[in-house]
Amino acid sequence: MERQEIGFTEDMLRGQATIWQYIFGFVDGMALKCVLQLGIPDIINSNGRPMTLSAIAKAINHPHSLDTDHLSRVMALLVRKGIFSSSPAPDGGDTLYGLTNSSMWLLSNSEMSLAPFLLLQHHPWTLESWHYITDVVKAGGKGFTKSHNGQDFFKVAPANPEFSNLFNKAMAGASKIIVEAVKTSYKEGN
Repeated sequence: MERQEIGFTEDMLRGQATIWQYIFGFVDGMALKCVLQLGIPDIINSNGRPMTLSAIAKAINHPHSLDTDHLSRVMALLVRKGIFSSSPAPDGGDTLYGLTNSSMWLLSNSEMSLAPFLLLQHHPWTLESWHYITDVVKAGGKGFTKSHNGQDFFKVAPANPEFSNLFNKAMAGASKIIVEAVKTSYKEGN
């Protein structure tokens, strides 16, 4: 079989760009986790209108000053992904960040919030199980069990109330979303 050479044709560069997206694909979810842990969707929602980065930083309950440079990078990424909106202030001041249809699903006071589900999927215990996908493909089993010394998810969760509570909130929110989708579909006759 002839060895394939890597070139720099347009198609090969597109292929390379795809691989770069997979290499850094985890960043989007981690940025979402960051804004959830900082409470940013709720802060903007409570304000009732878009806010500047400095106003958001001031509203975050944190005993020390925040690194607004890093926060601005996180927000810029999530604006680019459509999670938040950004617009110039009418007076020509700092950029204003607002909610979008996507970030509305991250509000903590909503019964149908996806925030707990995102936090569950990005919890270190849940993420760790994905590092065992090759072992699961080779030998079967479950990644979570392999990453937790042979203990099944439903043994680990009840022994850890914080994780169990997060799981319950995630399942409750997802269930409500699914039920509402079914009800809407039923009403429409589909």
